[in-house]
Amino acid sequence: MPEEDKIQRKELWRSLNNVRQGDWEKAGKRLGLDVFRYYGKGDHYVIRDPAYPDPSDYRGLITTVDKALNKISNQKIFKQILNCGIPEDNIWRALKMLK
Repeated sequence: MPEEDKIQRKELWRSLNNVRQGDWEKAGKRLGLDVFRYYGKGDHYVIRDPAYPDPSDYRGLITTVDKALNKISNQKIFKQILNCGIPEDNIWRALKMLK
């Protein structure tokens, strides 16, 4: 089954092009995930599962959020968070796209 078929709120799914790096940072924190910022060439955030606090433990990596985002990269980030067991509506609420 394609990943998009798992998405219940298709209208919100199609509007993910407006999500910025800071939105993902805040959403990750609202979801109780660990969010770390890395400076340098990419200036990106890493969203991690708090069950694996050691930054060198790859099992804790959920996704990386780059500065330059588009609809496809936002959909990929969304799917990666969804695949770690967080309910879809919780992600939409954390992004402030659903009340």
